[in-house]
Amino acid sequence: MILALLGSPRTKGNNMRAIDEVLRGATACGDCEVQKIELNQLSIKPCQHCDGCLHTGSCVIRDDMELIYKSILTMLNSV
Repeated sequence: MILALLGSPRTKGNNMRAIDEVLRGATACGDCEVQKIELNQLSIKPCQHCDGCLHTGSCVIRDDMELIYKSILTMLNSV
């Protein structure tokens, strides 16, 4: 699995075009699953240093970062 995180706010810019080409090439090569996440489209709050994650093992803030965590874990488990 290839996970592409796009941080640029310009959704039709050069970074998006480059990522799209890389992902298109990876898809054309075979059995590779690809996912692109546009960070600027998500609602992600900054860490509040509440240390809740030290007690629960996961962040206590419920925002779109959960989607990214899930994608990263899926990618790591597929290796």
